[in-house]
Amino acid sequence: MNDASTPPRPDLAGLWVRVRLHRSEGDDLAVVEEEAGWAARLVTPRWFAQWHLPRCTDAIRPLPLHQLSAAELAGLARQVAHVGCMQVEAHAEGELCHWLRHADYQPPGAPSESGWLLFESPSRVVDVHVHDEDSSVWDVAFALTGSAQAAAFCLAGLDAEGGEDGRLLLASGAHLAYHRPRRACWPAGLRSGLSLVDVLLHRPDEAQVWLDHELSLARWASGRCEVLHSTLPEQRGQIAAFAARRTQTDQAWVRWRDQEGPWRVLDWHGSDDAYAV
Repeated sequence: MNDASTPPRPDLAGLWVRVRLHRSEGDDLAVVEEEAGWAARLVTPRWFAQWHLPRCTDAIRPLPLHQLSAAELAGLARQVAHVGCMQVEAHAEGELCHWLRHADYQPPGAPSESGWLLFESPSRVVDVHVHDEDSSVWDVAFALTGSAQAAAFCLAGLDAEGGEDGRLLLASGAHLAYHRPRRACWPAGLRSGLSLVDVLLHRPDEAQVWLDHELSLARWASGRCEVLHSTLPEQRGQIAAFAARRTQTDQAWVRWRDQEGPWRVLDWHGSDDAYAV
């Protein structure tokens, strides 16, 4: 998995947080507040990780899945989170961005996301959605450009045989995203377009299996990462070791949590030693 052919956009790299969601109501746009929750994108020059965590997840206890109540598990099923590649096209009307998913917390078949990027300032962009009538406003919480720690990467985890195992690490400046896919495959014949809520309604006894998928956002400093948000509640607030150094064009040596070893470089911008300790 490597999208090196996608032109990099280091000017977009950083942590972007959604501050408003506008939903079309006839000829008017209404601001959605009550259930919008927290939404953010960690963007590298080519890759991104994205979270839409509904407000109800704020009250879910930071415990392993098997210790959560049925209501808490149902709340987790409403989370939206994915990682993928960003593809920006230049048109006479402006820039059209496609958020191309490679791995998704929700079942396969979710509609793709594309939007026109309208910059109100270097730190604020309006994303006018193509596939619905909504628009969203994003503020940059941390910009890679101009940062003292101006480096970013996307790495793929490797198994014992050297093949990619589905894990991904993304970093942009002081923030890190870690993706670990669920260990179970989706049921054969799963109808396209079903949500995780739908799956749990039909298979409530397998809730822990389908919710066991991690996409965490962490803040890095001096060789340690603190998890700020995660699709797995037990990860919130956890502090773990992290260091990375690119050793070859296509390989990096990574210390992450309790493991250390090689990861494949899918994208790297900046100093090879920016995350070394």
